Amino acid sequence: MTDPVRTLSETSEQLLARLELLERLEGEKRRLAAGDSRLEDLEYQIATLASLVLEDSERQRDFGTVALLTGAGTGRSLDLLPPRELRAILGDWRNAERRAMAAPPDSIEARTARADVARLRDEYARAHASAAGSSGDWSRRP
Repeated sequence: MTDPVRTLSETSEQLLARLELLERLEGEKRRLAAGDSRLEDLEYQIATLASLVLEDSERQRDFGTVALLTGAGTGRSLDLLPPRELRAILGDWRNAERRAMAAPPDSIEARTARADVARLRDEYARAHASAAGSSGDWSRRP
């Protein structure tokens, strides 16, 4: 059976990445002049991403309820969960890279996949550092 707390944590990470991307897209849209030909595409991407954020929020609510009802979440903070296995993270990272390469450039699919790549790279670095007994942060290295 899937651990609802682990799934809640993964959904939370995905939600945060999508919110960050949504903020960037909205900022990009605000910098464009009225009538710019790119506005329609950006507005579509923002609406699509906002729908995904809503879906993520609903999934979080569902898994939060399951965790509460089953007692799975008792005493466990999402920030303090042990990392996933490196190979699982690496597999998801590779899939995100493939999605990014297969998607049309600047599409919501490509942007979301690139955000997933960044999120998974950071997750992998944290998990690797944890496995090595280090607290190093690879995401900030040059």
